[in-house]
Amino acid sequence: MTSRDYQLFKFLFRGRIATIEQINRYIFGGIRLQTVGRRLNRLSEKGYIVKTPFVMDCKAKLAYQVSDKGLSEIQSQLKYQVKGRPRKSDSPEHDVTLNDIRYVLDKAEKALQVLSENELQSCEEFSGSQGLKPFVDLNSDGAIQLKKDDEHFYVALEYDASEKSHHRYVEKIGSYYRHSSVPAVLYICKSNHIRKVLKKAETEVLKGQDKKPKFYYATLSDVLDGSDQMSFENLSGRIFKL
Repeated sequence: MTSRDYQLFKFLFRGRIATIEQINRYIFGGIRLQTVGRRLNRLSEKGYIVKTPFVMDCKAKLAYQVSDKGLSEIQSQLKYQVKGRPRKSDSPEHDVTLNDIRYVLDKAEKALQVLSENELQSCEEFSGSQGLKPFVDLNSDGAIQLKKDDEHFYVALEYDASEKSHHRYVEKIGSYYRHSSVPAVLYICKSNHIRKVLKKAETEVLKGQDKKPKFYYATLSDVLDGSDQMSFENLSGRIFKL
């Protein structure tokens, strides 16, 4: 077992699932894909990772998830105590895109820490943490720790790859407003149409209430475009740069 194998298991635990292309880019440093495939096949044959085929953008993709055996290899190296077995991805397209989003967020100047949904749901201490329990209860796609002056605080991360029903968005947005301890939500949308639908739902939730908008929206292409700063905009037109 190599240090890169351990790094791979941690990466797969954090994101639940990753494509071979992502593994090559983020773990192997962009070497020949055939070389990466041979190593992944060997680890799969030994039971450390699990091959997971899925469809993304109408194309067949091959991804990998960490197994019970792979997780046991890194338990002692993780910062947090993991409860239960590795959680499998039930939405591969959504989860593999979040790998790319977190990679960008990890490099953001204002982001002190980026926790994934799997880390929030799998690590015992987060469900008992006053600062992070709301994100566990809300099944947030992530929590980002920011610093303003001398204060450290967390905001929620959400990503939508496909449009949901208006009722579902109203319920989701309303639940965040009911959790007053969550100061803001950074919501990344695969398309501008999804962003418009979300804004309409948030407008309905805020109708008749004396509350300031706390959802800040951006499209996936804007987040992944390689700019030094990511810009998110709320209903009032206020811009938050990360």
